[in-house]
Amino acid sequence: MLISKSIILIDLIYSSKTFQREVFGKVKFEGSDFIDRFCYVSFHLPGTFEYHVEWVDGSGNSRKSESGYIMIPPRIFLYGKNVQLDSIVMLTMVPKWIGCIEQWEEHIKSVVETGYNTVHLVPVQKRGSSNSPYSLKNQLELSDDLFADVIHDEKKKIWIFNNCLQQLRQKFGCKFVVDVVWNHTSHDSPWLREHPECGYNMENSPHLLPALALDDAILEFSANLEFYNAPSVLHSHEDVELLLDIFKSRFLPQKRLWEYFVVNVDKC
Repeated sequence: MLISKSIILIDLIYSSKTFQREVFGKVKFEGSDFIDRFCYVSFHLPGTFEYHVEWVDGSGNSRKSESGYIMIPPRIFLYGKNVQLDSIVMLTMVPKWIGCIEQWEEHIKSVVETGYNTVHLVPVQKRGSSNSPYSLKNQLELSDDLFADVIHDEKKKIWIFNNCLQQLRQKFGCKFVVDVVWNHTSHDSPWLREHPECGYNMENSPHLLPALALDDAILEFSANLEFYNAPSVLHSHEDVELLLDIFKSRFLPQKRLWEYFVVNVDKC
């Protein structure tokens, strides 16, 4: 079957400097109906791009292919030279464990001397009550313990942070990659309290009720270990096995969690 008017549409607009996922540019195929068709696509941005093909078949019907994706790696410069992505030798560092940013130079010096050329920093934003860098209280604020002095101006904190990383890049020639994890939010986040619909709860996710019941049961059991003669301090693998056995055999059956997964046919 002969085809004609074939074009490829890709979500990259050459006349625009701003990438828009839902906007597709058209590129015409070259060649004839009797040889393989081809087209030239030049990319001026790195990233993952979606494409599909549209054409008119021999019956005059418009057709469209399924989408495919092309990944374009970024141009990376190290020590003034353009290097391949495979040339990156990266080490992950946790800022809360290496002191305030004014103390980072000695750590970065050691990292570079051991052969790494890129430093991956886990999230540097303000952490929640768990103190985990992957449980953020405020994604738009930097953590206070990044700085030796108390700074209330968030713009000033960002400037100091960027300026410090720039100085380290210039001195040691390494790259920095900062993880931001916008979707990792702690339970004590003010934003989450304003937008409870963005988290799992019993209103938007009622199917998680059994999981909530199990969590509540674990908390209740943990608060009453002495009553069940269960070890409150674990010294060995045997202590863990004993604790689990008491929980499963003596405590958990009282909660009748199995009822969440059965149907009373007489009441249906």
